[in-house]
Amino acid sequence: MVTENPNNVTRLRVFNESAALNKSSFKKYKPKPKDYYIRDKKLEGFYIRVYPSGKKTYGIYSRRGGVGRKVSISIGNCDYIEFEDAKNSAKDWLYLLRQGIHPKEKIKAESLKDKTLLDLVKEFVELRDMELKSFTKQDYIRRIELQMPTLCNKRIIEITKDDVVDWYKNSKKNRSTVLAMGYAKKVLDIAVADKYLDENIFIQAKIKIGKLPPIRKKETHISQTQLYNFVGSFFQVAPKISVTMRDFIFFLFITGKRLTESAELTWDNVNYQNGTITLLKTKTGKIDVIPMTPYLYLLLKYREGLKHKKIMSLNKHPVYVFANSLGNGPLKDPRKALKKINEEAKLGFEITPHDLRRTFGTATKEVNLSHEDTAVLLNHAKADVTENYIMRSLDYKRNNLEKVQQYLDSYSGLGIGQMAVQWYNGDPNMTADPIVMDVLTDKEPDFKKYINS
Repeated sequence: MVTENPNNVTRLRVFNESAALNKSSFKKYKPKPKDYYIRDKKLEGFYIRVYPSGKKTYGIYSRRGGVGRKVSISIGNCDYIEFEDAKNSAKDWLYLLRQGIHPKEKIKAESLKDKTLLDLVKEFVELRDMELKSFTKQDYIRRIELQMPTLCNKRIIEITKDDVVDWYKNSKKNRSTVLAMGYAKKVLDIAVADKYLDENIFIQAKIKIGKLPPIRKKETHISQTQLYNFVGSFFQVAPKISVTMRDFIFFLFITGKRLTESAELTWDNVNYQNGTITLLKTKTGKIDVIPMTPYLYLLLKYREGLKHKKIMSLNKHPVYVFANSLGNGPLKDPRKALKKINEEAKLGFEITPHDLRRTFGTATKEVNLSHEDTAVLLNHAKADVTENYIMRSLDYKRNNLEKVQQYLDSYSGLGIGQMAVQWYNGDPNMTADPIVMDVLTDKEPDFKKYINS
């Protein structure tokens, strides 16, 4: 006889005795140096197992489908499950097992009835916590939510092949659509392998849909001629979105950093004395040190709630620089806020957080930064950018970042500077001339002069 569970098979010891089991039977059996079993005389295949630790469990044993070796399955701890409940479960499970159906598989299938596609996606990424990077896990969830609104919250057993086909017909059939389709297919492959489902409806739908569009690399960004319109629209829409969301979008725009990496920025990684902002969890796996500039200094001091007579104090979150409205974690996604900006700006494409990053990358080329300098500012995983180059002077990196921010300010009609003045109490004079950062040799960078006193 063997004990079977989802992961391994161990040999079941010979039963030491038999008894007519009842609700008080387990109490009289004491632990021994080795675990032992008491077989029920009334219900064949029902037993109590006693461990050396004193733990006692109800269980069943039988041949699956009536053939082969016997398998043993634990029902539950005797201290926590009523005898009659255990015995009723034993009867049901023994029946299933003798029909060739493993009870655990049946329970899994039953539990699926109330699970949605989004539930399965979340389970998928949780089980791959060590395998998938943080941004990838969030992308699975975010993309399914955004691209499959008619399917993601529907019970998985209710979604049909035709539902998926109808969703695709009404989708934009773009890169995000294809990625979402691929994610859903991969998640349901696991559900089928786990015998949650008999077939993968996304594979069946794909057969009917035919060839999907190729996943092309996105190149949308805010062009030089669109910067004035975008920044002006951002300024107009800002009162309609939360202050934290406004500040987060501003941060992404003037740094070119990735969404998830920026959202997880903590106050512990903001160092005013050294003039640095450090992103620890990055896509490349490399720590990203952002040199502080006047704009970033004003933004962070404002968010910190500096006690200054002309700066309104915010409720600083104890951990995250950009915490969500519930205060229980970082911001998730600024797409709704970006959509409002886009409705005002009418740029001809839907602005995404990564469009801001591509805009920043384009700006580095406009100010004639080298390929290597751009890769360092964007923290790219480039094989041709050596560690020695990446570790170059922080002042050099800060100078490059300021060049890009000056470019964004210039082509937005000094709009970035106006935001710094009106939103973060910057000195009005900072918009009159190009921003020059004074970094003293071995002293704290002199950012404070940019605050309107």
